[in-house]
Amino acid sequence: MPCRTVDTRTGSLLEFQDAWASVVRMEASPIGEARPRLAVRACTVPGLSLGVFVGSPARIRRTKALARDCQDDVIICIERRAALRVESAHGGARDFLAGEAHVWHADVPMTCDVGGAFSALMIALPGALARAAEGFDSVLRAGGIPAATPELRLLSAYARTALDEMPVMRAEMQGLCVSHLQDLALAAFAAAGGAMTARQPSGVRTARLAAIKADIRAHLGEAGLSVDWITRRHRISARYLRDLFADEGTSFTGYVTDQRLVHTHRRLADPRLAHRTVAEIAYEAGFGDISWFNRAFRRRFGMTPSDARAAASGTSRAGT
Repeated sequence: MPCRTVDTRTGSLLEFQDAWASVVRMEASPIGEARPRLAVRACTVPGLSLGVFVGSPARIRRTKALARDCQDDVIICIERRAALRVESAHGGARDFLAGEAHVWHADVPMTCDVGGAFSALMIALPGALARAAEGFDSVLRAGGIPAATPELRLLSAYARTALDEMPVMRAEMQGLCVSHLQDLALAAFAAAGGAMTARQPSGVRTARLAAIKADIRAHLGEAGLSVDWITRRHRISARYLRDLFADEGTSFTGYVTDQRLVHTHRRLADPRLAHRTVAEIAYEAGFGDISWFNRAFRRRFGMTPSDARAAASGTSRAGT
């Protein structure tokens, strides 16, 4: 799978220009006195290209000659730090704030001025797929997608995570990620264009559940971790949350309990925590009733917490 990393550490102008040309077929020139720098992580799989671009202020141009050689893709560019000034043949001049998405056709000439240090996510979709999406025409006329839409935030978060994992994914998992990202992009077009329907694409549900699970894992030890807490943070209904976990044959409570048990098992096996009691570790993982915790732990792992700690300690000694 073609994944690549580029980093112009030397600050050479020629290296900086060559990097932009080779990765995205664009001309580039520095803005201001900052040393020119571009670092890129990018992957291309059938149906999708992803890349994160971090660099110094620059003017980036796709000329008519370069545009003629580009595929009929639609590009979504989400810049997290700096404002953008974009001029294109099909949209005139527009300003984009950090967090907003600039949407454009890869085969259309454009110029983008980035006045500050930037960190941009670029997603390339097949043009035919994007143009068939509800709301896409409205998005293209507006030039982009507002930062406030949850669909755009989900797309950005999922894409960055997928890019991190792409180099080690099996082909079937790559295909699944591509499907999810395409669905999220179509949902972002539909929502921004005012055409979002009550029936969301399956990829949106998958990405939303992944974000909720990540939030749960990050807050396992908090006593306030509950259905109400999650639904407020993610702006969804309790019924929708239940349905998301039901799709996987589990429940919110079941998932939280299992993650707390796994987290506790991992910490009990950590020799650096040998001085901590089982009860302390269980309380820190969010368990309030130690008797119930002991029973749940035994059902999950087939041994008591103390046995799990002793087994891990014995393995460690055998290996030394």
